[in-house]
Amino acid sequence: QNRPGGLGLGLGGLNLAVAQKAGTSGLGIFNSQQQQQHQLQQQQQQTALQTQLMLNAVKAPGIFPDDRDQIVTRFNLLQAYCGTGKGLASHMGQAQTVDFTPENPFCRFKTVCYSRLPTSRNEDGLVALQFKKPDSELIALQDSVVKSLQSIVQNISHASNISVMVESIRPLPDNCSEMTICVLEKSVLGGSRHLLANDVYMALQNAARKPQLENLGVVELYPKTGFSDEHLKLYLQNPPRGISSQLWEQSKKDNPDPQRSIAVPVIGSSSLLKRMKHQDQESRQHQSRLELLATEAEDLQRGHATTSARIATYRRKLLDLSHRVLKVMVIQEALRKSGYSVQPDEERLRIRLEGIQAELDAPLQFKGRLNELLSQVRMQTQVPGGGGRQNSLPMDPVLLEEIHQHLQQQQGALSQLVRIVKEDFDDLKCIEEGFAQA
Repeated sequence: QNRPGGLGLGLGGLNLAVAQKAGTSGLGIFNSQQQQQHQLQQQQQQTALQTQLMLNAVKAPGIFPDDRDQIVTRFNLLQAYCGTGKGLASHMGQAQTVDFTPENPFCRFKTVCYSRLPTSRNEDGLVALQFKKPDSELIALQDSVVKSLQSIVQNISHASNISVMVESIRPLPDNCSEMTICVLEKSVLGGSRHLLANDVYMALQNAARKPQLENLGVVELYPKTGFSDEHLKLYLQNPPRGISSQLWEQSKKDNPDPQRSIAVPVIGSSSLLKRMKHQDQESRQHQSRLELLATEAEDLQRGHATTSARIATYRRKLLDLSHRVLKVMVIQEALRKSGYSVQPDEERLRIRLEGIQAELDAPLQFKGRLNELLSQVRMQTQVPGGGGRQNSLPMDPVLLEEIHQHLQQQQGALSQLVRIVKEDFDDLKCIEEGFAQA
């Protein structure tokens, strides 16, 4: 797609230059089409010849006219099963070699795995560049690499309103790394937009730009685009090379999540090793991320413990201040009401307080519990080797004062009770003496 000021204009100019070099006359175009057709026919003939040689090699090589030909057949079949090596076969009376690759239909080292479907779109403009450098070195050289890429892109598009942005850098196996970039085109009105990923990929994939990318350390580049419904359907309908239709259909049925996963062929030990390395790299990245999250969680726990301790301290201070304010309010209210008679609401309050005091003085309720608590505290302080006050639990001074006052009130109440009982005994004694004298 050609856009003013974008990569499309640069690509159009590049295609025009190529057409001018090749010749713009009708005869030149016709000759180029004939050459392409001739090359395509040669490729098809070569493929058919290799297929026929492979079938001859695993069935009847025809190299020897005796039992040695069966040994060659078995050896060729073994290499075909393994997907490696070179076999011998006869074609038109001449012995020729056959290369057994993992893609041959007889190879047994093949399977189908599942990978996550890409979620990026062509409109996002993401293009991945694979560097033969570790990620630490690439991060250190990020500014210079971005400047070089920007100069390459500007030379292609012949526009100065284009900038290259780095989206992410992640490590890959074998001391490689991947840099994901996007190209922004700024308009004269101040806005900006992403150029299509396929346009950027086609511009950088040009043969004239490959040496410049290789000087930067780029070994591979590919657009990060997802599948359209038509492309996904076409991909699933046709089995990949080297995978039988039965295995491909079964793999589509066994897909655990067809909405997010896609079947991917793994052919040969090299593909399996590459996939294992990538999975190991992803596992290490996940582990490092989990360790980072665990460290952050520990920091949050420590901060929570510190905050909880501060909240407890402030609560104690608030309780102390509340009691002090309450005492001041009591004194202020007593001074304000001094010289006045008792009001009806104050009389009702006195009655309620006397009821509460009577409830507290009940022997089978709070009084008994306080006596039991007091005896346990005394026993704890009198235990030998218990440490006395050193091992006693710290208590709030305000709470201790309240307990002390309550115990004093209990002691006063008990003293009054003893006095009343003694007076009653004296009265009974007087009554008994009166009856005796009568």
